[in-house]
Amino acid sequence: NTVSPAGSDFISDCICDVGYEGLDGAACSACPAGSYKAANGSGTCILCDAGKYLNATGGSVCFVCPTNTDSLSGSDEITDCICDTGFEGSDGAACTACQL
Repeated sequence: NTVSPAGSDFISDCICDVGYEGLDGAACSACPAGSYKAANGSGTCILCDAGKYLNATGGSVCFVCPTNTDSLSGSDEITDCICDTGFEGSDGAACTACQL
């Protein structure tokens, strides 16, 4: 879960992979579902934005909710994507405009 440049001499040269968080030279932990880390290094995982979700650990990007749906920040399942106001359908699926 770490990477280091060729010819590295120090444990602190080991940095966390994308999708993992921790300090340089230390153990790295996978980002929990609903969060991501897009770059190598000692950064921390970031919650997925509203309207996105990530249903796996160790992610580097969140997925956009289906058409006409929205989710809360940090959503960890596609079924967290629910229809927007004025639209109908199943949780986690694209929604269509309500019939009048």
